Amino acid sequence: MARTILYLQGISEIGGAERALLSVLERLDKTCWQPAVACPATGPLVTELKSRGIPTYPMVFPAWRKLTHVLWRVPAWLKLARLVQAIRPDLIHVNDLYWMPQALLANRRWSIPVVATVRQNLKPARVRQYGLDRAAFVVTVSNASRDVLLKAGVPAERVRTIYTGVDPDRFSPEYDGTLVRTQLGIPTEAPVIGCVANVLEIKGHDILLHAFANVVKVHPTAHLLIVGRDTSSYGAEMRALADRLGIAERTHFAGFQPDVRPYLAAMNLVVLPSRSEALGLALLEAMAMEKAVVASAVGGIPEIVADGVTGKLVSPEDPAALSGVIIELLSHPERLIEGGRQGRKRIHSAFTVEAETKALDSIYRSLIKDERSPDKEASPGPAFVWGTYR
Repeated sequence: MARTILYLQGISEIGGAERALLSVLERLDKTCWQPAVACPATGPLVTELKSRGIPTYPMVFPAWRKLTHVLWRVPAWLKLARLVQAIRPDLIHVNDLYWMPQALLANRRWSIPVVATVRQNLKPARVRQYGLDRAAFVVTVSNASRDVLLKAGVPAERVRTIYTGVDPDRFSPEYDGTLVRTQLGIPTEAPVIGCVANVLEIKGHDILLHAFANVVKVHPTAHLLIVGRDTSSYGAEMRALADRLGIAERTHFAGFQPDVRPYLAAMNLVVLPSRSEALGLALLEAMAMEKAVVASAVGGIPEIVADGVTGKLVSPEDPAALSGVIIELLSHPERLIEGGRQGRKRIHSAFTVEAETKALDSIYRSLIKDERSPDKEASPGPAFVWGTYR
């Protein structure tokens, strides 16, 4: 009988964590595992989950460290506790550390193994604040994040780095970006610098805009293509900044796109100027599509970008250094081509979603092997349908 895994994901929009979750859920062996997801009732994520036939349960996940959310906390964890009681999952997987406190409270009565994935660069104090030291197992997406957990006292046998993977067949270099260029008014031969990341301060779009202002002085036909949700106040600031820098006509804010592949295909070089980054899924997707990449040397990024081979690493917060590297690469198109080829090879060797799913599968099996006898069927508990616990 397939064992039930309840995944918790508290954000309704689709970013790196959500794309990673969807990829794994598509590849889990359904003869062994029955995934279900507790997530917000509306939004792109639940739409994608439903389209894949994955059971979803409406859940509110208040921010656990924000005083403005304090009144929501008790109702939220009680609702999650009722869900856990109803479906009695064999395992709970918290897809991002922010929902750990709620998961631990909801699970107090049942003591179901809880796995937490850490997708951020953490300060050691956050490990206990989010209850990561109480998880049955912690998955980190980079060794940089893993080291923080070990320094905070989490036993090494309960922490493992599993790199977020991509599907090289889905992110194929054969994808065509002509239509995107046409829609945006970008000439076929114009060099396009791209960035795929929700427009947030931590992603460093302001650094990129200042760098691009330098780039166009040397490569006046270049365009900048930014893909990611840009409806925040920071997004408005970035549009205004592009205007002040005189690059608005060559800067394209494409907003959130459920399928980034045609946009990546339209790019010649992909840049991620993050101030902090645990790994950088957008870089992996770009590398799979044979795009050379330039990124800040922060967090786990140096673990995936081979400096001088698949792209270039630069210091964070340094627009001048970033523009210098971009100008150099655009001036030598053969380096872009070779960097892209090497990047795709690197994806095949170490960053496939199949390898990620296989590693998670082994962790799941190790955690539940002693919880229930393999030949003993679990009690299904009372039925739980959408909207029951509102």
